[in-house]
Amino acid sequence: MEMVPITTILRNATKSVDFYDFSGKPEDWLGMMISKAEDESFGQLLQIIPEKGFTDPITILKDESGWTLGDGHHRLTAAIMLGLDEIPVVFDYKYYGSNWSYLDYDQDGPTRTMVINALEQTRQEILDSYIYS
Repeated sequence: MEMVPITTILRNATKSVDFYDFSGKPEDWLGMMISKAEDESFGQLLQIIPEKGFTDPITILKDESGWTLGDGHHRLTAAIMLGLDEIPVVFDYKYYGSNWSYLDYDQDGPTRTMVINALEQTRQEILDSYIYS
């Protein structure tokens, strides 16, 4: 397990085991977040994570075509909404070569900026819906 910046996940995850048509575009991230935030138990995650931290890491699968978000969609969504910088991740290496390393990316790149801006615009709206509903 290792702590991974959320921005690295947003930049590199282009597939999801839960969402067939997920491609890592900003609108895909927003759709995933809204879907997960609508689950009944999501509000509990928003309370538990600040109090107790993460009890389980998320799982990311990596192969030649990129990163796939495996287990942990709710936890990742909660971490984003809570404004956390990083999240515990277990990379599933069983299908991957041993020479894997983080993909380098431009921290001020347009894709990252679009995703972060889109998430920032919706995060408060979704949080407000929990607080005031």
